[in-house]
Amino acid sequence: MTTTTQTRSMFKIFGGKEKGRLLHDASDDTLRWWFNKVADGLVDDPQKQFAEKDRQWLGDAKKILVERGFSADELNVPAGGNGSPARPANGGAQRQAQNGTQRRAPATSTAITQGQPQQLVVGTFNNSQVASAALLEAAKNYHLVSPATIVGRLPEGCEVAISLVQVDPYGREVYQITGSKENPKDDDTVGLDRVALAKIASAAGVSWKYSRRTDDGSHPHYCAWEAVAIFTLFDMTKQEIPGNVEIDTRESDDDDLTGAAAAEIRKKAAAKSDKGDAQLLELRKFIIRHAESKAMNKAIGNKGVHRSYKRADLKKPFAVARLVFTGHSDDPEARRDFRQMIGQAFLGSAATLYGGHQQPAPVLAPAQAAPQFMPHSPPPMGTRIDQGYGDYSYDEIPAPPPTPRPAGESAASGQQQPGGSDDEELEDPYSDRGPDADNY
Repeated sequence: MTTTTQTRSMFKIFGGKEKGRLLHDASDDTLRWWFNKVADGLVDDPQKQFAEKDRQWLGDAKKILVERGFSADELNVPAGGNGSPARPANGGAQRQAQNGTQRRAPATSTAITQGQPQQLVVGTFNNSQVASAALLEAAKNYHLVSPATIVGRLPEGCEVAISLVQVDPYGREVYQITGSKENPKDDDTVGLDRVALAKIASAAGVSWKYSRRTDDGSHPHYCAWEAVAIFTLFDMTKQEIPGNVEIDTRESDDDDLTGAAAAEIRKKAAAKSDKGDAQLLELRKFIIRHAESKAMNKAIGNKGVHRSYKRADLKKPFAVARLVFTGHSDDPEARRDFRQMIGQAFLGSAATLYGGHQQPAPVLAPAQAAPQFMPHSPPPMGTRIDQGYGDYSYDEIPAPPPTPRPAGESAASGQQQPGGSDDEELEDPYSDRGPDADNY
């Protein structure tokens, strides 16, 4: 019979039909039998190899058995030392008759109970069941950023590492969306700045394939950006996720055509005295920075990072999970091979830095040239409605079709025509902005 308990342990049953099962998943009879066997081994030889680990094992097993209704007085964990008699492992001190000494139970334990979310969440986990429990606990108490919330079989030598990333809701790692900068409140809506996103992405082991502007920069009030993030899933496969964003703050003087971002700002600020001029100016001044941050946010958004938060919500840290290679294995031969691989990787890096014998690099086939990237020009105003400036949801922008050259007009007139040939060089989009592309 197996009873559900609050205590979770990373220790396992040593043998029998339930060999390898975690203590909190083992049946009562199996756990009680192995408790007596391990305790008897410590009574016979308190100084044996792995004696301290056995005492930790017994401490976890005792907590589980007590929660299942067993009497704590019947579950004695032998203390360390030479021939010390058995005593209850209750974490406190108990006087011993021998030599008039006083001994304490080992304070270290791998058992984690509910009510201690940070202890349950933070760390590395080589068991998929324990890792899944930690991820579920993280989802309840923190903002979880993870490839998945349930872990299947982990690759040999790999573990799930979970770390906490704290973002200051009143600091420079966020930017204002709603509310007042002069009088910030918990109810204000803010977005994560590029610095905060980089911290979360680094903790998640995200690498960026590229982050680049996709329009030609011909208009200072329009910017399109694409960022492609590379995630490592729990089965070691790589996943590329793109994030595409456009910010259109253009406005026309002679008609009502307006870019989507400008139109939404004007609509929300209709009751204000400046009709949104200050907010629109702020967005235009840093349009490139905003576009890149939102593209990165969109790329990692489906892993648990939202596009906007209330300041009060950001008081909870982000719990970020990633797959790491530690070389941990129950197989001694695999552990030996992993140690050699880790050593070779380290020595290879040291040889690159300081010199030394290196294995010749394998001869690879010549790489094919990547297709040339061609930025697109801004689309005409009024032809597209981008929704959700406040929550930063922008649609991907397809490149507009080229404008046909008027019939009969010579291509050699010396003036560049829209939709010219691919051989024409694009004008430097930053040529008229000075050294700082963000300064207008």
